[in-house]
Formats: sequence, structure tokens, C-alpha cells
Amino acid sequence: MAEQLAACARQLFEGESGSAEQRTANVWIMQFQQHDEAWQAALQLLEMPVRDPLTHQTLAGPELVAMQILRLKTQQEWTHISDQQQQAVRQTLLKLLEITCVADGGLSPVSCRIACVTLADIVVKSCKTWTGWKNDVQRLVDAGIAAQRQHKGAAVLAEVLGAIPLQILASERMWIADEIHQILTLFQAEVEEVMTAVQMILANIPDERSNALRCLECWIVGCVPTHEAFGLTAAHLFTRGLIDELFNIVISGNEEQAQLAAGIVADSFVFTVPAPLSETMINAVLHSGLRLVEAIPVFRSDVRSPTGEMMTKEQQTTACRGISRIACSLAMNHAPILLWNQVPGTQATIGSFTPEQKSSLSMQFLELLLACSSYDDIDVVQPTLEIWFFFLEESSSQSEASWQLLDAPGKEHVVSVLSRLVNALIERCKYPQWFVDKQQLVSDDLEIEAISDLRREIADTMLSLFSKWPGGPGKPTGDYASCVKGICQMLSNGKDIALIDALLFLLSYMVELFDAISSDSESEDDPESFLDPESGGIDVLLGVLDRALNLPMHPLVINGVAQYLRSLSASLALPASVYLRASMIICQGLQYTASFPVAVQSLLHSSSPITKYSTVEERASLLQALLQFCSTLQTKTSQESEGDLLEVTFRISSGVSDADFGALCSTVLSNLTVRVQSGNPIEASNSVYMLGRALGGVQDQQQGSALVDQLWPVVSACLLQHKGDDICRRAGVQFFLNVITHLQKEGVHPIEAQILDVCLWWYREGIAPDILTCCSRIVARQRNNSGFQVSAEQTFERLLADFRGKLHDVTGTAADGGVQSMEGFLSQHHEADKMIPEVEQFMKLAREVLSSVPQVLTKNRSNGEPTLYWVCLDLATRLLKVDHQMQEMCDAACDFLLDAMRCQPEPILNNINVFASEIVRAVLSFLGPRRQYYRVRNLWDFLFQCIHAPQMPSQIRGGFLAAVSTVVIEEGALQSILPAEVCQQMPGELRMRRQRHRFRQYFTQFAAEAANS
Repeated sequence: MAEQLAACARQLFEGESGSAEQRTANVWIMQFQQHDEAWQAALQLLEMPVRDPLTHQTLAGPELVAMQILRLKTQQEWTHISDQQQQAVRQTLLKLLEITCVADGGLSPVSCRIACVTLADIVVKSCKTWTGWKNDVQRLVDAGIAAQRQHKGAAVLAEVLGAIPLQILASERMWIADEIHQILTLFQAEVEEVMTAVQMILANIPDERSNALRCLECWIVGCVPTHEAFGLTAAHLFTRGLIDELFNIVISGNEEQAQLAAGIVADSFVFTVPAPLSETMINAVLHSGLRLVEAIPVFRSDVRSPTGEMMTKEQQTTACRGISRIACSLAMNHAPILLWNQVPGTQATIGSFTPEQKSSLSMQFLELLLACSSYDDIDVVQPTLEIWFFFLEESSSQSEASWQLLDAPGKEHVVSVLSRLVNALIERCKYPQWFVDKQQLVSDDLEIEAISDLRREIADTMLSLFSKWPGGPGKPTGDYASCVKGICQMLSNGKDIALIDALLFLLSYMVELFDAISSDSESEDDPESFLDPESGGIDVLLGVLDRALNLPMHPLVINGVAQYLRSLSASLALPASVYLRASMIICQGLQYTASFPVAVQSLLHSSSPITKYSTVEERASLLQALLQFCSTLQTKTSQESEGDLLEVTFRISSGVSDADFGALCSTVLSNLTVRVQSGNPIEASNSVYMLGRALGGVQDQQQGSALVDQLWPVVSACLLQHKGDDICRRAGVQFFLNVITHLQKEGVHPIEAQILDVCLWWYREGIAPDILTCCSRIVARQRNNSGFQVSAEQTFERLLADFRGKLHDVTGTAADGGVQSMEGFLSQHHEADKMIPEVEQFMKLAREVLSSVPQVLTKNRSNGEPTLYWVCLDLATRLLKVDHQMQEMCDAACDFLLDAMRCQPEPILNNINVFASEIVRAVLSFLGPRRQYYRVRNLWDFLFQCIHAPQMPSQIRGGFLAAVSTVVIEEGALQSILPAEVCQQMPGELRMRRQRHRFRQYFTQFAAEAANS
């Protein structure tokens, strides 16, 4: 079998990629490795490797496959083979590793690592019988030294020792609790040997430093998470002198080794077992704190390494990252010792330090954390933010850094530290100058994305600090108003765009600090609801917008002001004058491509309170500025943003005289009314879209109606000219939606009738959910208009027929007529998901018809066919039943079914047993395999409303409860996935669970059980 294994391995590694032969070889290997013969075949290939006939070198493919099989078999079947077989495997591995240590013809690096991990696995599993494993491994090292290949022996030693903790973790399910305890105790005694080996390699074999550090990393406390006390702590490292060696590597090692060393030291202080700290651990904390403080000069611009050489920026950053990681670990786990010099949980103090030394160490450690937070590298700054976030907390944990741990002089000094920290964090929020020069707001550059993420964390940290900021003598804590005022002062003095952007970003977060009345809780119709600007420091927040008037213009500044205004308006009920002042600034952003969309969206957001609470005269300047941009727009932007500009311009013009409105239309729209007559469908469709957006901004009903009368002839002619163009049709429907709102409501307006005709004409041309939305708006406008019923009936019946055609809902099926059914189309067609918006909008249209003109659905049809009501019910039920994997379709169908049962229950009550059973059957099917593709919570809510909603007629609720009994108990619909006892209890359980969350939890629990069945 070894020959066959070798041949398949060669095919796998050397054959044509993706070929049938290669796939066959892979399948054979996967099957063969499960058989007992795989042990012997793998050992044979390793002992007598396949060699290249020309070079006589071992072929990598067969060797690697054999080693992987041996690893797999050892993991899964070690305890199932005889002692003799175990001995053979062990000796083969030792022999292969010895050859690797003494000569070049040994295992490849990858196979060697797998062999070392496999040997470590055997050591763990055979620790009670193979007591001499250390001597056997040491012989490998000695053999390498004797052959002048110390680095190979050291690598094998580090790999084997380093893999042991992970193998303990992987194998712990093999043992009972007492056995695990014995094994952990046995290997805990080996930590001295591990440290000896690591120190030997670090001191004598520089090329294997990384391997030695990885080995040590694998033994650090927490390496076996289920047994937190197992492994090496900082006390172990300190006793053996490894702490200093690791610190030296952090500061002067290469990037990989420095990161490894920093991680080892940092993790060694994370000791979660609740027990008093030993004196050795306390000394390790203090010693490490002093080493960190001594390293503060590393953060300066010109610094030399311990060897005396000038450090490059890259070396400095690597060292600072390591220092920051260690410092944060100490601050989070042993802050009382460093800041208070007292052992947590006791009254014992660190006796070896004088009071002056204690205070000095505390202050210097805070300065170190400040240096980390000030350094211009995200990986150095980010770990410190969590420290500062909780630094001023009153109920900080016993081990975390807190200003309450400081003595009186320390608390006075901490205000200085925090003030400098705030300035440093603001600097870290700044984008680089090259990005500012590009005049952009976003970038896919990794540096910009990283700064964007960091500044959000910084904002949260500053929020926490400001909310608890230490007050002066006799003043309470939490003087956030002064803090924010200081940032505002920086804003007024600033000309640096990057700094201004950072300050505006942070200020938008600071709004949350002020205990202000939410605009959501006040009536916008009540002018008295606006806050007094002098109350509660709100003048500080409003002052930001005053200072913004003098800021240099730049897309980042515009974006910052817009973001700040949005944040402020979400928290406060602002007077119109504030919106006007800010909008005049934001309006300048329309001259920049990057800030145009942001600016125009902000203007749209502000337009409602501006028009509601200001006079035409007060907003005249803003209107003139917008008109200027509309008339001379040169900024390259999207069609949607241009439409936003038109809409907001017409919104701001609300209240102008008819003459001024006419002049406005002539100025802004005359060019569009010419372009809309173009023979180019793209230019024509763009013009139709823009005219529709302008209509959408008109607030006065009379002016809007007049504008519709003016625009309708040219737009309808344009749409007729380009009736075959899909782009024009889409623009036309959007235009219709804006037209409808300005039509008179008395009866059916002629334009309204034309729109319906065009919609019916266009709808069959393709997927067009907006057309259905348009029809829904018209139906809603004609509610209670008896003269609209005939038109509504004709419209809905035609739309229904076309809609069913798009769903392939025809009488013939693939089985009997060769036509694909709706069920087949939705569950199998690759483009079925494109129908999701259309299904959603059609069901909304059906609900609107049901509510506004129900006779359209319930009226008996002359041809004797079922009413449209039952056709829609049947369609919605089938949409719920089909396994189409589209949640939105299910939700739309459920919403229609609920409205049908609430608004027109009589037809359903006449056939409640069949109807309810069909629905229950469909919903309960989601407990089966279909559940993973849907947010079934929506479906459980739907069933809850059918059974318990008070708006639902009681007869229907009772019918659904009876249907649950029929489907679950009599039909046994769930017997394949739920126990019989549960099925018997389900109707009663559903009857009793009248709270929505309890009803939902019941089904969620069974869905989880069904998934595991």
C-alpha cells in the first residue's frame, strides 16, 4: 500500500492542477487514511522515502502526505493501537528527527514541524509510560551539537516543547478530572526545563531566537484556558532573569521577535486565579514598571538603542508597540501596585520603596501611558484607550488603573496628565496632510481607514473622561462644559484643516455629554420648546457654529460642520436661526465634488425646520446662494445629488409670492424644459428626473399644481417619444410620484387617469416596483371615492394578471404543459430574487386596495371565477409555502394575509378550517430544514398575531388554534423533528403563551432542537 500511497501523493503534488487524476488521487488518500493499513504505509514511506532518480533527493509530496497521515492517526487512534505499535511510531519519529538534526538529508522544514508536533502529542498521551521522553529529546539536541548543527537541534527542541501545552488542551477530553489534574501537575513541573532551553537558545543560537520565543509563548499562563493557573507567569520569568532578556528584545530586537517578546511579557501578567500575589510577582510587577519607565526616552524623536546605535523610525515604532502592550497589561492587571504601591485585597504596602519613590513611580508610569497615547502610531495608541476610558471611573475593578489609587499630590498631577492626553488624542485624530491635499472625504487607503476607526474609539474615550473630569478645589467632578469649551477655543484659533476636521468630529460626539432636552421629546410646533441658549452650557454647543463661520473652506470642514449639526439637531430642538447659520456655511460645500453630496443632504435635512420656523426674508440669503449654485453648477456630482439640490432649493423657496415662484421656475427650470424635448433618451430621461425632483421640493399646493400644469405637456410628450426606452420609463415613474402629491383631490384628476393608463401600459414591459408604488399612491388618494371603483377594479385586475405572469403563475405546469410554474420559478430560477421588490410592492398595493376600495377585491366576478380577494389570498399563501429562500417575499405575504384577516374577515370565516390549516402547515414547515435561510422570528410573530392579536376577530383566532391541533396532532406534521409528547402539548402551549416574546422563544427553542436532531 505504501507504493500506492506514494503514487497518489505524487499525483496530488505533481499532477495537473484540477485534473480528474488529481481529484481521484485526493479521494483515494482521504479514504485510505481512515484504514488501519495507513499506519504501516505512512511509517514505511517515512523510513524508506521516495527519491528523485536523478538528484536522489527525497520527494516532498510523499513525505508530507505520509507525515500528515501519521499526525492524523496519532490524534485520533493513538490509544487504540498496541504498545508495540506505539513504540514503533515513537522510534520512527525520533530517528527521523535525529537524521534531520545531524545531516542535510532529513525531513523538510514543513514535515519536521509536523513531526515535532506529533512527538509532543505522543509525549502528552504517553506521559505516564514514556517517562524518559526528555532524555530522548535531549539526545536529538546533543546529536545536532555534535554535528555542528546546533541550530537544527535547537529548532527541534523548541518545536517539541512549545507544542506540549496545545496538545494538552487538544487531548483533555480523554481524561477525567483527576487525571487532568495529575497531568497538568506533571507538566507544570517542566516549566523550569522549558525556561532553561529557551535561555540556552537565546544566549547561544541567535538564528533560532524566534523559535525559542514561540516556544515560551506557548507556555505562558492561560495556554490551557480551561485551567488558568497552568503555565508560566511573570513571577517565573522574573526569577529566572527572563524578564530583562525579553525587555531587551522588545527594545532592540527585530519586529517579529520584539512582538513575540512583548506578547510574552504582557500575557504573563494576566493571572486571573483569585489568590494573593506572591512577593515574587509583586517584585516582577515593580521591576517591569521600572523597566518601562526607563524606556520612556524611546518615544523621543532621536533615540539610541541599548547598543548605542541610532534607532530608525521603524525600529522605534516596533519598540514602542511592545512597550505599549506591556504597559497596558500592567495597568489593567496590577495598577494598585504601580499607582498605589499596595497589594490589592490586603493592607500590605510595598516596603522596599520610600514614599518619594512610590510617588515617583506612580507619576512616571502615568507619563509612560501618556507617551504611548501620544505616539504617532495607531498600534501604540489603541491599547491605551481602554485604560483611559475607565481611568476616572468611581467603581473601577481592584486591578485596573484608576486615579483613585493615587495619593493627593498624584491627583493634582493627574489633571496635567489628562490635559496633555486630550491634546495628544486630538492629534491622533488628524488625517495626514497628503489626504487633506486631495480634498476627499473617504479613501480606501489602509492608513485612512485605520485613522477613521481609531478616532471613533478616541471619541468614546474622551466622552468618558469629560463626563467625570476632576473638578477644581471645592468643585464636583464632571466639568465637561469646560472641557468642550477648551476644544471650541482650539477650533476658533485653528487654520490647520486636519486639526479642524478632527475637532469637529470630536465635538459631534461631545453633544451627548450635555443633559439637554431631546428634540424627539418636544413638539416642533411649540416655539417655547426651544432651549434657552444660556441654559446648561448649551451656549458652548451653539458657539461651535458661530466659530465655524470663520473657518477655512474645505470638504473636510464642510463635512465636519454638517456632521456636527446633525448630531446637535438629534439632541436639541434648535431654533431656525441656528439651522440658517449652519446652512449658509454648509452651502459653500457645494463647490467641492467630495462634499457636494454631504452638503446637499444636510441642507435637505435642515430645510423642514428652516421653512417651518423662519420667514421668507430670513432665508433670502440662503435661497440666493442655492439659486446661484443651481444656475451655474460646475461641480461634478451624481444625478441624485443634483436632484437633491433642486429639491432643497424649491423647499427653501416655500412662501415666496406667485410672481417670485414663477421667476424661480423660469431661472432654474427653463433649461430643463428645453432639454426634456431632446431626441437623446439619456438627456431626456435626466431632464425628466430633475423636473420631478424640483416638483418634490415645492411645498405650496397651489404653486405645485400650477407647475404640474406647466410641466405635464412637455414631460408626457417626452415619455411618449421615448416610450420604448427603459431609462425614460424609470425617470417617468419617479416624476409621476412627485406629480401625484400636487393634484387636486376632488375626484379623479385627468392627469391621474393618464398616469394610471401609462402605468398599466409600462408595467408589462419588465420588472417595475415603482409603478406599483405609483398606483398605490393613487388608490390611497381616492379612498372613499365611489366613482373611482370601476377604474380601480380594471387597474388592479390588469396589474394582477401581469404580476402573476411575471411570477410564472399560470395554469399549465412543467409536468403537464411544459410551462414553468411559480413554485419552480421562485425556487430554481437564478434571477428569481429580482422579483423581491416587485412582490413587496404588489402586496402593498393589494393591502391599499383592501383598505381604500375593498369592493374591488370582494366583488363577485361575472365569469364565475373566485373573487380577486381569494386570488390574492391564494397567491400570498403560496408565496409563503414556496421554499424560495427569500425572506422579504415571506414578510410581504404575511403582511397581506394579516390585513386581509383584519379588514375583510367574512370570506375567510366561511372557509376558516381549510384556510387556517393551510397557513399553519406552511409556517410550521419552517421548523424543518428551511429555517436556516429565513429570519424565522418574523414568521413566529406572524403566527402569534393570527392566534393572539386583539385586532384579529375572535373566530379567526379560534380557527387558527384549532388548525394547530389538526396539523400537529392529527396530521403529525412535526413528528419527524419533534418528540410526540411535545407535539401533543403544542396547541395548549400556544394558547397559554399570550406574550409575544414567550411565544417566540417557544418556537426558537424547538427550531434549535430540530436543527440538532
